[in-house]
Amino acid sequence: MKKKTLNIIIAICSALTFISCQKTEHRLYEKLQGVNNIELENSSWGEKYCNMRLDNGAVFITNDSITLPTVTYNYDTIGREHLIHYDSLKTHPELKSIYNRQSDSLAFVNQQRFKDSRGTWKIISTSPDSIFIDVPNHPMYGSYKVEFFYDEDGWPERNAPNNKYKFVLVNEKDEKLFVLNRAGFIYGNVYRHWTD
Repeated sequence: MKKKTLNIIIAICSALTFISCQKTEHRLYEKLQGVNNIELENSSWGEKYCNMRLDNGAVFITNDSITLPTVTYNYDTIGREHLIHYDSLKTHPELKSIYNRQSDSLAFVNQQRFKDSRGTWKIISTSPDSIFIDVPNHPMYGSYKVEFFYDEDGWPERNAPNNKYKFVLVNEKDEKLFVLNRAGFIYGNVYRHWTD
């Protein structure tokens, strides 16, 4: 009888622990979903990525997919002044074939960059909160500890005072740290538990 009672208690404790973990995971999942802005001026990704820039700074998280900012390189020549501009074709129509090749090349590069910024993500721990971003050709690839906080100042660098709900992604292994904020609009009750 004692053994049966002990087994019932263990089963109940296991079930309660499982339910609690599910609730914690759901809350983390809910907080990360949506449009998040990377505060590039407050982020760093170490010497390994010093030649890279993240364009537009927005991170879109839905279900298990993630779209990160596209990457450009400091030594890129794509889109620079040496390209033939459309206006110059009026006076130099002989340049049209070169212009078309450059346009095709630029479109291909941009498509590849967009493809390299898309992937998946998943929660790997809720104690501490941690996620894995699986976008192998992007500097944000890897495992991150997630820390949520509220910043009364919002995002003054971009004149966005309503972007007060923030989180930090920390990857100590690769010296990467990204500060993100939720866009200034609010959905649901997720913000009531933002720092829990």
